Amino acid sequence: MKYIQQLFYSALFLVTLFGCSTEVPINAEPKDIWAVFSILDQNEDVQYIRVSRGFLPESNALDYARENDLSAKGLLVTLTSATGKTYQAIEIDSIPKTPADGTFFPFTTLYKIETAGDDALEDEMRYDLSVTMPGDDAFELTAHTTVPRRPRLGDPVTICNLNNSNCCLRKVSIEKTFTVEWPNGGGALGFELRAFLAYTADGVADTAWYGPTQLITTPRGCKGQGLCHRFREDELIEIFGTQMEASMANNYTYIDTPSCGFFVDLPTAMAFEVTAVDTVLSEYIQVNDPKFADFNTVSPEYTNIQTPDGIDMEAFGILGAISKNIGYIRLGECAEYRLRLNNTPQPFPNCIR
Repeated sequence: MKYIQQLFYSALFLVTLFGCSTEVPINAEPKDIWAVFSILDQNEDVQYIRVSRGFLPESNALDYARENDLSAKGLLVTLTSATGKTYQAIEIDSIPKTPADGTFFPFTTLYKIETAGDDALEDEMRYDLSVTMPGDDAFELTAHTTVPRRPRLGDPVTICNLNNSNCCLRKVSIEKTFTVEWPNGGGALGFELRAFLAYTADGVADTAWYGPTQLITTPRGCKGQGLCHRFREDELIEIFGTQMEASMANNYTYIDTPSCGFFVDLPTAMAFEVTAVDTVLSEYIQVNDPKFADFNTVSPEYTNIQTPDGIDMEAFGILGAISKNIGYIRLGECAEYRLRLNNTPQPFPNCIR
Protein backbone atom coordinates (compact mmCIF):
# COMPACT_ATOMS: atom_id res chain seq x y z
CA MET A 1 0.00 0.00 0.00
CA LYS A 2 2.87 2.39 0.79
CA TYR A 3 4.30 1.70 -2.64
CA ILE A 4 1.00 2.62 -4.32
CA GLN A 5 0.66 5.75 -2.15
CA GLN A 6 4.16 6.92 -3.11
CA LEU A 7 3.30 6.47 -6.76
CA PHE A 8 0.10 8.44 -6.27
CA TYR A 9 1.87 11.41 -4.65
CA SER A 10 4.60 11.31 -7.29
CA ALA A 11 1.85 11.51 -9.90
CA LEU A 12 0.36 14.58 -8.19
CA PHE A 13 3.80 16.20 -8.21
CA LEU A 14 4.15 15.59 -11.95
CA VAL A 15 0.71 17.05 -12.60
CA THR A 16 1.69 20.20 -10.71
CA LEU A 17 5.09 20.51 -12.35
CA PHE A 18 3.94 19.79 -15.91
CA GLY A 19 0.42 21.17 -15.86
CA CYS A 20 0.12 21.20 -19.63
CA SER A 21 0.27 17.39 -19.86
CA THR A 22 -2.96 15.40 -19.60
CA GLU A 23 -1.36 11.93 -19.54
CA VAL A 24 0.20 10.82 -16.26
CA PRO A 25 1.47 7.22 -15.78
CA ILE A 26 0.40 6.23 -12.25
CA ASN A 27 1.57 2.60 -12.44
CA ALA A 28 5.28 1.84 -12.12
CA GLU A 29 7.04 -0.97 -13.92
CA PRO A 30 6.18 -4.37 -12.38
CA LYS A 31 8.48 -5.67 -9.66
CA ASP A 32 8.38 -8.48 -7.12
CA ILE A 33 6.84 -7.43 -3.80
CA TRP A 34 6.71 -9.95 -0.94
CA ALA A 35 5.12 -9.87 2.51
CA VAL A 36 6.17 -12.17 5.36
CA PHE A 37 4.45 -12.26 8.76
CA SER A 38 5.15 -14.49 11.76
CA ILE A 39 5.04 -14.03 15.52
CA LEU A 40 6.87 -16.85 17.30
CA ASP A 41 5.04 -17.71 20.53
CA GLN A 42 7.07 -19.66 23.05
CA ASN A 43 3.88 -20.85 24.77
CA GLU A 44 2.52 -22.54 21.64
CA ASP A 45 3.32 -25.98 20.22
CA VAL A 46 2.88 -24.78 16.63
CA GLN A 47 4.24 -21.69 14.84
CA TYR A 48 2.86 -20.26 11.60
CA ILE A 49 4.51 -18.19 8.88
CA ARG A 50 2.49 -16.42 6.20
CA VAL A 51 4.14 -15.48 2.89
CA SER A 52 2.24 -13.45 0.29
CA ARG A 53 2.87 -11.74 -3.03
CA GLY A 54 2.25 -8.05 -3.51
CA PHE A 55 0.32 -6.77 -6.50
CA LEU A 56 -0.04 -3.64 -8.60
CA PRO A 57 -2.78 -4.33 -11.19
CA GLU A 58 -4.08 -1.86 -13.73
CA SER A 59 -7.60 -3.04 -12.84
CA ASN A 60 -9.48 -2.28 -9.60
CA ALA A 61 -7.16 -3.34 -6.76
CA LEU A 62 -9.97 -4.40 -4.41
CA ASP A 63 -11.57 -6.59 -7.06
CA TYR A 64 -8.20 -8.16 -7.81
CA ALA A 65 -7.52 -8.92 -4.14
CA ARG A 66 -10.99 -10.37 -3.68
CA GLU A 67 -10.72 -12.72 -6.64
CA ASN A 68 -7.09 -13.92 -6.33
CA ASP A 69 -5.22 -15.97 -3.75
CA LEU A 70 -2.12 -13.87 -3.10
CA SER A 71 -0.46 -16.34 -0.74
CA ALA A 72 2.80 -17.85 -1.99
CA LYS A 73 2.94 -21.63 -2.40
CA GLY A 74 5.74 -24.12 -3.03
CA LEU A 75 8.38 -22.30 -0.99
CA LEU A 76 11.00 -23.81 1.31
CA VAL A 77 10.60 -22.22 4.75
CA THR A 78 13.05 -23.00 7.57
CA LEU A 79 13.70 -21.69 11.07
CA THR A 80 17.18 -22.15 12.59
CA SER A 81 18.21 -21.51 16.21
CA ALA A 82 21.53 -19.98 17.23
CA THR A 83 22.61 -23.45 18.37
CA GLY A 84 22.01 -24.89 14.88
CA LYS A 85 18.67 -26.62 15.48
CA THR A 86 16.65 -26.46 12.24
CA TYR A 87 12.89 -26.59 11.84
CA GLN A 88 11.40 -27.39 8.43
CA ALA A 89 7.98 -25.85 7.79
CA ILE A 90 5.08 -27.77 6.25
CA GLU A 91 2.86 -26.00 3.72
CA ILE A 92 -0.85 -25.96 4.61
CA ASP A 93 -3.22 -24.75 1.88
CA SER A 94 -6.82 -23.54 1.84
CA ILE A 95 -6.88 -22.15 5.38
CA PRO A 96 -10.16 -20.18 5.73
CA LYS A 97 -9.78 -16.55 6.74
CA THR A 98 -11.84 -14.85 9.42
CA PRO A 99 -14.11 -13.28 8.40
CA ALA A 100 -14.51 -15.34 5.24
CA ASP A 101 -16.56 -12.57 3.60
CA GLY A 102 -13.88 -9.90 4.05
CA THR A 103 -12.21 -7.72 1.46
CA PHE A 104 -9.61 -10.27 0.40
CA PHE A 105 -9.67 -13.80 -0.98
CA PRO A 106 -11.34 -16.08 1.64
CA PHE A 107 -8.53 -18.68 1.83
CA THR A 108 -4.81 -18.49 2.41
CA THR A 109 -1.70 -20.69 2.65
CA LEU A 110 0.36 -20.94 5.84
CA TYR A 111 3.68 -22.60 6.64
CA LYS A 112 3.53 -24.63 9.87
CA ILE A 113 6.38 -25.48 12.25
CA GLU A 114 5.99 -27.92 15.16
CA THR A 115 7.59 -26.68 18.40
CA ALA A 116 6.30 -29.13 21.03
CA GLY A 117 8.30 -31.05 23.62
CA ASP A 118 12.01 -31.20 22.83
CA ASP A 119 11.42 -28.85 19.89
CA ALA A 120 10.02 -26.05 22.09
CA LEU A 121 11.35 -22.55 21.50
CA GLU A 122 13.92 -21.49 24.09
CA ASP A 123 14.25 -18.38 26.26
CA GLU A 124 16.56 -15.66 24.91
CA MET A 125 17.41 -17.74 21.84
CA ARG A 126 17.92 -16.17 18.42
CA TYR A 127 16.02 -17.75 15.52
CA ASP A 128 16.73 -17.10 11.83
CA LEU A 129 14.02 -17.44 9.20
CA SER A 130 14.84 -18.36 5.61
CA VAL A 131 12.34 -18.44 2.73
CA THR A 132 13.71 -19.82 -0.53
CA MET A 133 12.22 -20.86 -3.85
CA PRO A 134 13.17 -24.25 -5.33
CA GLY A 135 14.74 -23.76 -8.75
CA ASP A 136 15.73 -20.14 -8.09
CA ASP A 137 19.09 -19.97 -6.30
CA ALA A 138 19.03 -16.16 -6.21
CA PHE A 139 15.75 -15.90 -4.30
CA GLU A 140 15.82 -15.74 -0.49
CA LEU A 141 13.91 -13.77 2.12
CA THR A 142 15.54 -13.68 5.57
CA ALA A 143 14.82 -12.32 9.04
CA HIS A 144 15.78 -13.02 12.63
CA THR A 145 14.43 -12.42 16.10
CA THR A 146 15.17 -13.43 19.69
CA VAL A 147 12.54 -15.08 21.89
CA PRO A 148 12.27 -13.02 25.10
CA ARG A 149 12.58 -14.63 28.51
CA ARG A 150 9.28 -15.76 29.99
CA PRO A 151 8.23 -12.95 32.38
CA ARG A 152 7.89 -13.79 36.07
CA LEU A 153 5.01 -12.19 37.95
CA GLY A 154 6.21 -10.63 41.18
CA ASP A 155 3.15 -9.16 42.87
CA PRO A 156 0.44 -10.29 43.41
CA VAL A 157 2.12 -13.66 43.61
CA THR A 158 1.15 -17.17 44.60
CA ILE A 159 3.03 -18.01 47.79
CA CYS A 160 4.64 -21.48 47.76
CA ASN A 161 7.11 -23.36 49.91
CA LEU A 162 10.42 -24.53 48.47
CA ASN A 163 9.14 -27.74 46.84
CA ASN A 164 5.77 -26.29 45.75
CA SER A 165 3.92 -28.90 47.81
CA ASN A 166 1.97 -26.22 49.63
CA CYS A 167 0.96 -23.03 47.83
CA CYS A 168 -1.60 -20.39 48.73
CA LEU A 169 -3.30 -17.88 46.45
CA ARG A 170 -3.08 -14.26 47.50
CA LYS A 171 -6.43 -12.63 48.23
CA VAL A 172 -6.61 -9.28 46.41
CA SER A 173 -9.23 -6.57 46.87
CA ILE A 174 -9.53 -5.62 43.22
CA GLU A 175 -12.10 -2.94 44.07
CA LYS A 176 -9.19 -0.96 45.55
CA THR A 177 -6.06 0.28 43.81
CA PHE A 178 -3.45 -2.46 43.44
CA THR A 179 -0.34 -3.16 41.39
CA VAL A 180 0.88 -6.01 39.20
CA GLU A 181 4.68 -6.22 38.94
CA TRP A 182 7.22 -8.17 36.89
CA PRO A 183 10.94 -7.86 36.00
CA ASN A 184 12.12 -5.88 32.99
CA GLY A 185 14.52 -7.05 30.27
CA GLY A 186 15.17 -10.63 29.28
CA GLY A 187 15.22 -9.74 25.60
CA ALA A 188 11.88 -7.90 25.75
CA LEU A 189 11.52 -4.22 24.92
CA GLY A 190 7.83 -4.00 25.81
CA PHE A 191 5.13 -5.91 27.69
CA GLU A 192 1.36 -6.30 27.50
CA LEU A 193 -0.92 -7.07 30.44
CA ARG A 194 -4.29 -8.85 30.43
CA ALA A 195 -6.67 -9.99 33.19
CA PHE A 196 -9.27 -12.76 33.00
CA LEU A 197 -12.14 -13.89 35.20
CA ALA A 198 -13.63 -17.31 34.37
CA TYR A 199 -17.19 -17.72 35.67
CA THR A 200 -20.52 -19.34 34.91
CA ALA A 201 -23.76 -17.45 34.25
CA ASP A 202 -26.74 -19.68 35.05
CA GLY A 203 -24.46 -22.66 34.52
CA VAL A 204 -23.00 -21.47 31.18
CA ALA A 205 -19.22 -21.00 31.21
CA ASP A 206 -17.93 -17.57 30.18
CA THR A 207 -14.93 -15.28 30.66
CA ALA A 208 -14.70 -11.56 31.39
CA TRP A 209 -11.45 -9.92 30.33
CA TYR A 210 -9.38 -6.78 30.59
CA GLY A 211 -6.81 -5.68 28.01
CA PRO A 212 -4.48 -6.08 26.40
CA THR A 213 -2.91 -2.85 27.55
CA GLN A 214 -0.90 -0.71 25.23
CA LEU A 215 2.75 -1.67 25.14
CA ILE A 216 4.30 -1.11 28.58
CA THR A 217 7.95 0.00 28.48
CA THR A 218 8.13 2.00 31.73
CA PRO A 219 6.34 1.66 35.11
CA ARG A 220 2.72 2.70 34.66
CA GLY A 221 1.32 4.60 37.62
CA CYS A 222 3.60 2.86 40.10
CA LYS A 223 7.17 2.41 41.26
CA GLY A 224 9.12 -0.82 41.29
CA GLN A 225 12.49 -2.36 40.61
CA GLY A 226 11.20 -3.73 37.30
CA LEU A 227 7.98 -2.88 35.50
CA CYS A 228 4.51 -2.53 36.97
CA HIS A 229 0.94 -1.54 36.14
CA ARG A 230 -1.33 0.08 38.72
CA PHE A 231 -5.06 -0.58 38.48
CA ARG A 232 -7.23 2.28 39.63
CA GLU A 233 -10.03 1.85 42.15
CA ASP A 234 -12.97 -0.16 40.74
CA GLU A 235 -11.31 -0.46 37.31
CA LEU A 236 -11.61 -4.25 37.02
CA ILE A 237 -14.96 -4.33 38.86
CA GLU A 238 -16.47 -1.96 36.27
CA ILE A 239 -14.99 -3.76 33.25
CA PHE A 240 -15.82 -7.28 34.42
CA GLY A 241 -19.23 -6.26 35.72
CA THR A 242 -20.30 -4.69 32.42
CA GLN A 243 -19.38 -7.83 30.49
CA MET A 244 -21.05 -10.15 32.99
CA GLU A 245 -24.28 -8.17 33.12
CA ALA A 246 -24.68 -8.60 29.36
CA SER A 247 -25.73 -12.21 29.99
CA MET A 248 -28.59 -11.04 32.28
CA ALA A 249 -28.20 -14.21 34.34
CA ASN A 250 -29.58 -14.80 37.83
CA ASN A 251 -26.77 -16.91 39.24
CA TYR A 252 -23.06 -16.20 38.80
CA THR A 253 -20.45 -18.58 40.17
CA TYR A 254 -16.70 -19.14 39.95
CA ILE A 255 -14.23 -21.62 41.40
CA ASP A 256 -12.47 -20.17 44.44
CA THR A 257 -11.36 -23.25 46.37
CA PRO A 258 -9.03 -24.62 47.56
CA SER A 259 -7.12 -21.51 48.54
CA CYS A 260 -4.05 -23.58 49.51
CA GLY A 261 -2.58 -26.89 48.38
CA PHE A 262 -0.49 -28.27 45.54
CA PHE A 263 0.01 -25.58 42.89
CA VAL A 264 -1.65 -27.65 40.15
CA ASP A 265 -4.78 -28.02 42.30
CA LEU A 266 -5.32 -24.31 42.98
CA PRO A 267 -8.19 -22.47 41.24
CA THR A 268 -7.33 -20.53 38.09
CA ALA A 269 -10.50 -18.47 37.73
CA MET A 270 -8.90 -15.05 38.34
CA ALA A 271 -5.71 -14.61 36.32
CA PHE A 272 -3.23 -11.98 35.18
CA GLU A 273 -1.21 -12.63 32.02
CA VAL A 274 1.96 -10.74 31.12
CA THR A 275 3.29 -11.00 27.56
CA ALA A 276 6.93 -10.16 26.85
CA VAL A 277 7.40 -8.67 23.36
CA ASP A 278 10.77 -8.82 21.63
CA THR A 279 12.57 -5.71 20.41
CA VAL A 280 11.62 -6.06 16.74
CA LEU A 281 7.90 -6.56 17.37
CA SER A 282 7.84 -3.82 20.02
CA GLU A 283 9.24 -1.33 17.53
CA TYR A 284 6.80 -2.54 14.87
CA ILE A 285 3.85 -2.01 17.27
CA GLN A 286 5.02 1.47 18.25
CA VAL A 287 5.59 2.57 14.64
CA ASN A 288 2.05 1.47 13.76
CA ASP A 289 0.42 2.83 16.93
CA PRO A 290 -2.26 5.42 15.96
CA LYS A 291 -1.16 7.69 18.83
CA PHE A 292 2.06 8.38 16.91
CA ALA A 293 0.16 9.57 13.82
CA ASP A 294 1.24 12.89 12.35
CA PHE A 295 0.47 15.05 9.33
CA ASN A 296 2.37 12.69 7.06
CA THR A 297 -0.37 10.55 5.49
CA VAL A 298 2.20 8.00 4.26
CA SER A 299 3.04 5.96 7.36
CA PRO A 300 6.61 4.69 7.79
CA GLU A 301 7.05 1.04 6.85
CA TYR A 302 8.92 -0.88 9.54
CA THR A 303 10.15 -4.35 8.61
CA ASN A 304 12.96 -6.75 9.41
CA ILE A 305 12.43 -8.88 6.31
CA GLN A 306 15.55 -8.77 4.14
CA THR A 307 15.95 -9.39 0.39
CA PRO A 308 19.10 -10.47 -1.50
CA ASP A 309 21.51 -7.76 -2.60
CA GLY A 310 21.40 -6.82 -6.26
CA ILE A 311 17.89 -8.16 -6.94
CA ASP A 312 15.08 -5.79 -7.89
CA MET A 313 12.49 -6.87 -5.31
CA GLU A 314 10.93 -5.54 -2.11
CA ALA A 315 9.78 -7.26 1.06
CA PHE A 316 7.63 -6.11 3.95
CA GLY A 317 6.29 -7.66 7.13
CA ILE A 318 7.71 -8.79 10.44
CA LEU A 319 9.28 -11.76 12.21
CA GLY A 320 8.77 -11.19 15.93
CA ALA A 321 8.60 -13.24 19.11
CA ILE A 322 6.66 -13.26 22.37
CA SER A 323 6.51 -15.29 25.56
CA LYS A 324 3.85 -15.26 28.28
CA ASN A 325 3.39 -16.04 31.92
CA ILE A 326 0.25 -16.15 33.98
CA GLY A 327 -0.45 -15.71 37.68
CA TYR A 328 -3.54 -16.38 39.77
CA ILE A 329 -5.19 -14.71 42.77
CA ARG A 330 -8.29 -15.03 44.94
CA LEU A 331 -10.93 -12.33 44.91
CA GLY A 332 -11.74 -10.62 48.15
CA GLU A 333 -15.28 -10.89 49.57
CA CYS A 334 -16.23 -7.35 48.51
CA ALA A 335 -15.30 -8.02 44.87
CA GLU A 336 -17.23 -11.30 44.98
CA TYR A 337 -20.27 -9.51 46.38
CA ARG A 338 -20.15 -6.66 43.88
CA LEU A 339 -19.79 -9.09 40.97
CA ARG A 340 -22.59 -11.25 42.44
CA LEU A 341 -20.34 -14.32 42.53
CA ASN A 342 -21.18 -17.43 44.58
CA ASN A 343 -24.05 -15.66 46.38
CA THR A 344 -21.46 -13.89 48.56
CA PRO A 345 -23.20 -11.72 51.19
CA GLN A 346 -22.27 -8.08 51.71
CA PRO A 347 -19.13 -8.31 53.89
CA PHE A 348 -19.22 -4.76 55.32
CA PRO A 349 -21.50 -1.69 54.99
CA ASN A 350 -19.37 0.40 52.61
CA CYS A 351 -18.98 -2.49 50.15
CA ILE A 352 -21.85 -1.51 47.87
CA ARG A 353 -22.85 -2.39 44.35
